[in-house]
Amino acid sequence: MLLFWTASPALIYYSVVNQKKEDYARRYSGVIRDLERRVQQQQQQQQQQQQQPQMLTQQQQQVTQQQQQQPQQL
Repeated sequence: MLLFWTASPALIYYSVVNQKKEDYARRYSGVIRDLERRVQQQQQQQQQQQQQPQMLTQQQQQVTQQQQQQPQQL
């Protein structure tokens, strides 16, 4: 007498869902990596843009301080 093991519908569903998850993970992992890179680049650019005005104002302050000190030295 042969006994055939039949997978329950829940088990079949679970394995199909797992397979789909793996397929999506493979397909979209590259897309997600690209998006993460873009976000990092944008954040770095924003930080640089925020730092540049601060550096400019510091330079301007130094110039004005130097200009104020020059007459005193003369």
